[in-house]
Amino acid sequence: MPGPIPQETWIKFELERRSNGGNISRAAREVGISRSAGVKAVKGEDFPRYRTAIAAMKTLYPVGATTDDDLSPEARRALTDFAYFRLRYFGHISSPWADHTANLVADLLATPEKEFVVVNQPPGVGKSTFWTIDLPAWLIVRNRAVRIQLGSASASTSKDYSQQLRRELERDYPAEADDAAKRKGLAVDAHATLLDDFGGFKPPRGETWTEPEFVVRQVGDRAKQNKEATVRALGRDTKFLGKRCDLIVWDDLVDERAVKTAEGREDLANWWQQHAETRLEPGGLCVLQGQRLHSDDLYQFATNIEISDYDDDGWGEPTGTRRQYVHVRYKAHYDELCRGDHKPATAKPYDPVNPQDGGCLLDPRRLTFRDCMQNKEKNPRLYAVSYQQEDIDPASVLVNPLWIQGGRDTETGEEFLGCWDRNRSMGELPANLSRPWLSVVSADPSPTKFWSVQWWLFHLPTERRYLINHARMTLEAGDFLNYIIATQSYTGLLEEWWQHGKEIGAPFTHVVFEQNAAQRFLLQTNFIRNWQSTRRVTVIPHDTYANKTSREYGIQTLLPPVWRYGQVSLPTADSVSRGRSMALVNEVTRYPEASTTDCVMAQWFAELNYPALRRNIDRPAQPPRFQHRQMTVADIARAAPRAV
Repeated sequence: MPGPIPQETWIKFELERRSNGGNISRAAREVGISRSAGVKAVKGEDFPRYRTAIAAMKTLYPVGATTDDDLSPEARRALTDFAYFRLRYFGHISSPWADHTANLVADLLATPEKEFVVVNQPPGVGKSTFWTIDLPAWLIVRNRAVRIQLGSASASTSKDYSQQLRRELERDYPAEADDAAKRKGLAVDAHATLLDDFGGFKPPRGETWTEPEFVVRQVGDRAKQNKEATVRALGRDTKFLGKRCDLIVWDDLVDERAVKTAEGREDLANWWQQHAETRLEPGGLCVLQGQRLHSDDLYQFATNIEISDYDDDGWGEPTGTRRQYVHVRYKAHYDELCRGDHKPATAKPYDPVNPQDGGCLLDPRRLTFRDCMQNKEKNPRLYAVSYQQEDIDPASVLVNPLWIQGGRDTETGEEFLGCWDRNRSMGELPANLSRPWLSVVSADPSPTKFWSVQWWLFHLPTERRYLINHARMTLEAGDFLNYIIATQSYTGLLEEWWQHGKEIGAPFTHVVFEQNAAQRFLLQTNFIRNWQSTRRVTVIPHDTYANKTSREYGIQTLLPPVWRYGQVSLPTADSVSRGRSMALVNEVTRYPEASTTDCVMAQWFAELNYPALRRNIDRPAQPPRFQHRQMTVADIARAAPRAV
């Protein structure tokens, strides 16, 4: 009966296995032991001599980082094939969205510019494992000098990610998948370890190898030129200490507490720009990823940021504007691609590269069609925002975005006209527009924040509302309207718009203003009264709170119909016009959850007063009329003086 396998044999076995890409069968055959014994030993079963041999081997035969020339064919493939990498070393069955995202990250890291990405995915598709374990490990084996920051809402969560990643780099036997994951087709047993194919990652003594941060062993044991960690775990409350990284990944930074109030959302946005974005090294990539929780969350804030582009030659003249962040959105279910194949075992997953060749579900096994529909039935708003990456559930907001965009509603079959006017810019009248019309300015002022001042042209024959101009900015009273004594002239936004309206033949005749502000400003200043008189402009004070929630005159009653039936016309012929129009669109498509409401209020002021103003046009005031009648004898007798 053969005795225990000697320790020397186990050392030879392990060296053979590592030199042959983790091939247990070949290693066992070379040293003369059974394959089953080798498999059991590598999986960690009761073979104490093998464990002793591993410890001794690390002392006698230190395994450093493997150079590219020494890589096995399997390892070479893993460097370029992310799906194969995940399967070989972690046993994770990849999805097309994960492969597409990994390649996108690698491409952006290769550019010389700073790059910024927002990625939104639904819950339940393995995004945290992808972003904090699989993708960082792949990038590290591709370039051990990379510096990665793993961030989360809490420091403890990010430390857990860092610790798990470090364990995978240290693992000396292939990971075995969970039985439940195997049955569901989500994972298999790993075929090899990173240590097998790429050599050791734990650095020599003296280098950092802790939970918050660690430095990996460099090829040829060369010391890194900088003292920055390969991986650093941070929370929002962690001090950055001026350390910069090549790749920054913030995983689920936006949580329920951060989006509960407008102040919380604004505070997180300010923190993001002041601290998170500034830690990026030139040529690096900053990734903000997670699931949507609110229509006005940090993801929406980031994707709306516009920056100027400059040429690289000469003096670096500006060449235009662009979005700072690349926005990648993955829906749980793609309605437009749905062909009814939803079986988890057979359905194809959605393919971002070739959508027509894939299925309609992002991950049919992890997030099934049944899961999607049950979540939709329980909470339509949550499903629309968190699973479908919409700004908000169209049924729960003031204005459905489809009413503005135009097109067919796939659920009801309704066709909507849309509200975009791509042939008109701000300050222009619609071509060939006939009279009569009503030109009105409405304003929602604020003493501390943004004003919204809108100039509307109501076309009476068609009931169309043409947005002629829109200003959303911080204003002082003098910026709105002022009088310069030295030049005896009026200045300010109102005067500029009135003069422009006179030039195009449609000067506004009414200004609808919030009542308290109107009494304090427009109705109590002599020069403004003179301006109203010379310009023939009537100021209408508006009581904001009297009818705001009224069933007959409230915001929810008056505004949706004019948007639904395409009665609003928004100029979008150029970038400036689109930006000013979008300020209004962003609010009406998010109200009542929008962080600001000044644009909604300004439009409501105009709509609430429009019927009365129209009646005055249809039935203008008439001069007094006097009736004359013939006097009778009795009238003359009564009017005659009495005889003395």
